[in-house]
Amino acid sequence: VPLPFLGETAGPSNSPTPEQTPGAMLNQFHDILPGSGIREIYIDAMKTYKHTLDIADFTSNEAMKTIAENINTSFVKEGKPLVVFNPLSWTRKDVVQYELPEGDLSNYAVCNSDGREIPSQLVNEDTYKNKILFIAENVPSYGYKVYYLKEKKEPSLSDNKLSPGNSIENEYFRVTVDPDSGWIKSIYDKKNNREVLAGEGNRLQLLEDRPTAWDAWNIGWTGVEYPMNFRKIELKENGPVRTVLSVYHDYLKPGVVKDFPTPNFPSSFFRQDIILYQGIDRIDFLTDADWWEDKTMLKVEFPLTVSDTMATYEIPYGSIERSTQRNTKWNKARFEVSAIRWADVSNDGYGVSLLNNSKYGYDVKDNVMRLSLLRSPEWPDPTADRGEHLTEYSFYPHKGGWKEANTVNKGYNFNYRLIAFPTDIHNGSMPAQYSFVKMNAPNLVLTTLKKAEDEAAYIFQWYESEGKNTEAEIELPEVPKKVVRSDFMEEDGEPIKNEGNKIKLNTPKNSVVTIKVYF
Repeated sequence: VPLPFLGETAGPSNSPTPEQTPGAMLNQFHDILPGSGIREIYIDAMKTYKHTLDIADFTSNEAMKTIAENINTSFVKEGKPLVVFNPLSWTRKDVVQYELPEGDLSNYAVCNSDGREIPSQLVNEDTYKNKILFIAENVPSYGYKVYYLKEKKEPSLSDNKLSPGNSIENEYFRVTVDPDSGWIKSIYDKKNNREVLAGEGNRLQLLEDRPTAWDAWNIGWTGVEYPMNFRKIELKENGPVRTVLSVYHDYLKPGVVKDFPTPNFPSSFFRQDIILYQGIDRIDFLTDADWWEDKTMLKVEFPLTVSDTMATYEIPYGSIERSTQRNTKWNKARFEVSAIRWADVSNDGYGVSLLNNSKYGYDVKDNVMRLSLLRSPEWPDPTADRGEHLTEYSFYPHKGGWKEANTVNKGYNFNYRLIAFPTDIHNGSMPAQYSFVKMNAPNLVLTTLKKAEDEAAYIFQWYESEGKNTEAEIELPEVPKKVVRSDFMEEDGEPIKNEGNKIKLNTPKNSVVTIKVYF
């Protein structure tokens, strides 16, 4: 079949040239990235990012539209087809969130290509906007699967189990919040019959942060932790797809206003959503912080019932082990370390991974795992980080170590969500479910699939994530004319044999492999 995957994607007719448009790389300057720049550069950076994202959104939407127009959706007799795209190189079961057009407040059922209704949940975003949630299963690697919406009179009923007030559960976990403090007092792993927490979990910590010099560059904990004020717990959602328990805290700053009737009044406000999905074996968190502090750092803490002398952190194209002890000057100096999508502590056949979406500062000491959420230095930008922040992270208890638990894949899943794209009912040459590219092993992560910069070819790049030699087998969308080894500069190397549309290539442990494919 002719695949739009191999075709050109039209860009905006009035797109500025690269010389006219500062791109994302300009914002990778070393003071912009960590927050150690003056206020003015962040105003400029936000404008640049918005422009860049607008172009990226337009381009990706045009590409998905082109693919969707070639899919045969005529099996849908009534309703709106939704093409669910998977941007990762393995088959997935995960959450889909589709925002309905503004003003569309109808109830919908979600059906698969066989016409069978699957559990779905309508969530009211605001007065005029809803989104619909469902769990998509077996969405092919680097491919898509078609579902469709049809109107129904009544919303789906909940089948979640709830304890009164402060506990939620699914088939994997039971999460219980302390009604007096608002912190999680128990995460019970139902599949492995064990308690995961050794103390108060998902606890926000406000730590005094006064570096001796260079506010935005250095962390300067003084040992002072500011108390939080617990306000309330409420059941925000309870449906057949997810349950959300919301916990509210604020920080009462002393002595801010002279002669105020109450000595303390709130200066920053926090809502923590604890989210359980049916059929998903992780616990998601959304922290909404209205943040107005000075020289303070915000962390979230999870004391674990599992501990080890080493913790593992994701780094570019791999992972690294670092000590959880503070028994040498070297280890004491590394009280805060970086990671990309996850950190993990595992021992004696069990472990916990803490996944994040765009928060890269971790510290693990003994059995306590923490993630850094916010800082508020006063120099060189006295307004740094002030305002509202939405932070997503996820707690993934698992049997075995991080390799057996596929933590690498879980981290990618949490960062690269399934994408729902609407289309209409029409004939087409492509089936209702299709994979453009398949890889044979979950420890091989296909990170790049792009058109070559200077010629009519495609670049495929992957890495081995678990430290074992693996023969990669890649199934392409059609038989290639030529395949060669390549590199980060996209140079042509030695030729690679193909068997029809399949390529087999040894991937040494912890290595990065790049090939160039000519169709």
